[in-house]
Amino acid sequence: MTAAFFIFIASAGVRAQFKPASTGREAMIGKIVNALAPIDAATGRVFVEGETWNAVSATPVAAGQAVEITGITGLTLQVKPKQQ
Repeated sequence: MTAAFFIFIASAGVRAQFKPASTGREAMIGKIVNALAPIDAATGRVFVEGETWNAVSATPVAAGQAVEITGITGLTLQVKPKQQ
């Protein structure tokens, strides 16, 4: 019984090591969020996972428009308009 319990716990730990990131910077790439304020190449704002982030986009985005997060530089997200 003890051996079965140990094998179960050890295998759960090994599986957890190979799961993809579900939080943090890596998990935000590819998320679709709405713009809180207009976004351009210099400034903008989005709301992601309970936090307001600065955002920039090569293509201007209107407030309320859906955008996809493509990258992170410091505390600024790079976004692009969501393709529909």
